Amino acid sequence: MTEARGKVAELNLESERTRGRLELQAKQIGSIGERLAAGEAETQELEARHARELAELEVHAKAVAGIEQEGVALQEKMRAKTSERDALQADLRQREKGLETARQQVLRLLGEASNLRNQLAQIDEFLAAVERDTARSKKEEDGASGIWRAWKR
Repeated sequence: MTEARGKVAELNLESERTRGRLELQAKQIGSIGERLAAGEAETQELEARHARELAELEVHAKAVAGIEQEGVALQEKMRAKTSERDALQADLRQREKGLETARQQVLRLLGEASNLRNQLAQIDEFLAAVERDTARSKKEEDGASGIWRAWKR
């Protein structure tokens, strides 16, 4: 009977160990279940977040595409304005050349006018000298005529 009691005690001890292991495994299973539930909730949250971020990414991608299109349009507009500016600058250079040519012609004509005024002044002096000579010659002629008349008489 002692042997049977020892065996019963051993079986009880083994039963307690098994219960302890079962309780530990049950706790572990519960913990694993909780972690699985938490992991599932986290997975669902991550999937929802992923979907939101994909939607946000799509919105941003559309915005970037719009900005790129606007950039291309602005570049075209800038090229057109640059071309227009270049044409206007070329026209301005042509006008500046024309103005410079006209200025040089005006200076040349002013020089010619000054020369003509000098020549006119010289001609006026020459005419005045000729008139003086003519008047002097006339006086001399009149004087000689008077002497000739007086001599002839």
